[in-house]
Amino acid sequence: MSISHRTNRLKLVGQPSVEQLQNGRYRLTVTCSTINSREDWYSVNKNRILPDFGSLQSAEMSIDGLAPREGEAYTDMRLTKVESGNRSGMGAVGDYNVELTYETLGSAFVQVKDDTTDYELNGLRRVTRTSIAEAGIDYAKTVGTSFIDHQINNETAVRCYLASYSVDDTDSFRQVQEVYVEAGTLSETLDNVGSQKAKVIETIGADPDTPTDYSLASTQESDFEGFQTNRFTFLKDNVELSRSEDLVGSQKAIVTEVFNPSANPTESGYSLARTEVSDVDGIPTKRFTFLKPSVLSRVIQRNNNGRLIIETVEAFDEVPTAETSGAVQIGTDISNVEGIQTKRFTFAKGDGQIFISESAGPNNIPGTTQRTIRSLGAELVPDGVLIDSQDIVRDGYIEYIRTTLDGTIEGVKTVYADVATVEVPGTVSCTTQAVSEGSVSGTIAITNSTPRRQKQVETQVTVEITRTPPTTADRAYDLGAISCSVTSVQTKLQSGDGSVATAVDGSTTLSRVGFQKSFASSASIQHYIGSYLTSSSSSGSVSYQSSEQPYLSAPNAISVQSAFSSASSSCTGTGATSATGYSEVGVISRTVNVVLTALDGTTYYQVVTEETL
Repeated sequence: MSISHRTNRLKLVGQPSVEQLQNGRYRLTVTCSTINSREDWYSVNKNRILPDFGSLQSAEMSIDGLAPREGEAYTDMRLTKVESGNRSGMGAVGDYNVELTYETLGSAFVQVKDDTTDYELNGLRRVTRTSIAEAGIDYAKTVGTSFIDHQINNETAVRCYLASYSVDDTDSFRQVQEVYVEAGTLSETLDNVGSQKAKVIETIGADPDTPTDYSLASTQESDFEGFQTNRFTFLKDNVELSRSEDLVGSQKAIVTEVFNPSANPTESGYSLARTEVSDVDGIPTKRFTFLKPSVLSRVIQRNNNGRLIIETVEAFDEVPTAETSGAVQIGTDISNVEGIQTKRFTFAKGDGQIFISESAGPNNIPGTTQRTIRSLGAELVPDGVLIDSQDIVRDGYIEYIRTTLDGTIEGVKTVYADVATVEVPGTVSCTTQAVSEGSVSGTIAITNSTPRRQKQVETQVTVEITRTPPTTADRAYDLGAISCSVTSVQTKLQSGDGSVATAVDGSTTLSRVGFQKSFASSASIQHYIGSYLTSSSSSGSVSYQSSEQPYLSAPNAISVQSAFSSASSSCTGTGATSATGYSEVGVISRTVNVVLTALDGTTYYQVVTEETL
C-alpha cells in the first residue's frame, strides 16, 4: 500500500475540517488545488495528484503550504475518499481542486455506531452491529458459537449468539455487519400428524421443555438468517395416527400406526401378526398388522405320476387339516406370507414303492444280488443284509431309500491249485581238514555249509467270506526260528634259540645260548540265516622245526641253534542245531480284507489262504 504521493503537485486550500465519530474515531477532510490546473487532470498525471486509498494522513500531508508539524497527524488516519474537479465550495472557480477524506482505521474492529436492537423474533432480542478496521484485518468469529452479552442501560445482560455476518471490503477498510440473536423459542404452533394434533416448537439455541402429557416425536434442523434453528414436534403417547385395511394372502388385515405405545394394541377378533418400525409424516411410529386366525393359502402337488400327493398349507394362528384323504402331516415350519410370520404345514400321501433296482453284488462276494427300493409314505426294505439307508426330505415329505445285499454272503467262494516258491533250510558243520607240505603235516578246523535254497511246491488256494477271520495258523516252510553262527579262531607260536655269547678265561672257553618266541592270533564270526548246525565244534594243529643254525661254540667245537613253529585252529558253532519250527505241511500265506460292513455294524471279511496239499 502506497503511503505517500509520487510528487508534490498539490497545495493546501484553506484549513482541513475535522469530524468526530463514535468510539474515538475521526474524519478529516482536506481541500487542495493542483499546481497546473490545465494539465494535472490528464491521465498521465492522475497518479501524481490522486493518492492511494488507505494511505496514512501523516504521510500525505506533505503538501505545499502544509508541511507536517508536531501534533498535527492523527493516529491511524487513512484515506477513504478522493474527489477532484472544478466545483463550487472547493475554491475559486476555474481552479482544479482535489478533496481528500481520511478516517480513523486501526488494526482492530471498532463499532461505527451503537448497536441496533429489535424484538421481531417472538420477543427475542436481535442485535445488529457494524464494525470497521483497516483493510486486510482478519475476521475470526463463528456463526452459532461466538456470542456477546448485550446490555441496554442498567438491565441484566442478555447473551446473544452470532446468527449471521457480512463483510464489506474496500482498498481503504474492511467493514463487518454482525447479527446476534438471543436463544429461545421462535414459535409454538399446533399441526396435524396423521389424525392427531401435534405441538411444534421452533427454537434458537436452547431446547424447549417437553409439554405435559406429550413426548418428543421428531427433531429437525433448519436455518434462520444463517443461524441454526431446531424444530421440535411433540405428540401424545399411545395415539393412533392412522388406520387402514389391506390384504395378506386372501385375508383382510387391519393396519394401525401408533406413536410411542406403552403396550401392543389389540383388535377384537384379530391376532397381532406383525410389528414394524415405521413413520407417519417423518414421525417414528410403530405399525401393527392384525389378522384373523385363518388359512392364508393351500397348494396341492402330485408327483411321481400321481403316486405322491403333497399338500402345503400356510396358516396364521391356526392349526389346519389336510383336504387330501389319508394324508398325514410330515412337517411344520416357520414361514411367512408377505412378511407376516406364519406356519407352513406339510401333508403327504404316498403310494409305497416308486422305484426298484437290482444288480450283481460286489465282485469279491459272488453269488449275491444288490437291490435298492425307493418308497413314499412307508419304509420298504428288500430281503437281505441292509447295507445303505437314506431318508430324503423333499418339500416336507420323506422319501425312503433302502439298499440290501441278498444271497449267500458267507462261506467258501472258490478253491484252486497253484504253485508256490518256498525255502529249504541250510546246514552248517564244524569239521577238520588234513594239510601237508613236504615233511610238514597236520590238521586245520574248517566250516562246511550247505546254504538255504528255494524250491517250488504245489499248493491249494481257498477264498472265503467270513464274519470271524482266523487268528492262528500252522505255518509251512517257515525259516523264522532257524539261524546259527560259527566262530573261527587261529593261533601261531614260534620259539627257538637266540644269540650266543662266549668268553675265554685262560685255557677255558665259556658260552651261553639265549632264546626267542613270537605269538599271533586271529578270530572271525560267520552268521548263517536259515541254516542250522549239524556239528558244533572242531580243532586242528600243525607243528614243525622251522630253522637250524650251526655256530662255533669252542675253538674246536660246533653247536646248533634250532627254532620250532606251531599253529592251532578251532571252530565253535552256536544257535539252532535242528530245523526248529520248520514244517512242509501247513499255511504258506494268508490275507484278510474287509469287503462289507452292514448298517447294523456286522463286518464281513475276505480270507485268502494258500496252503500245502
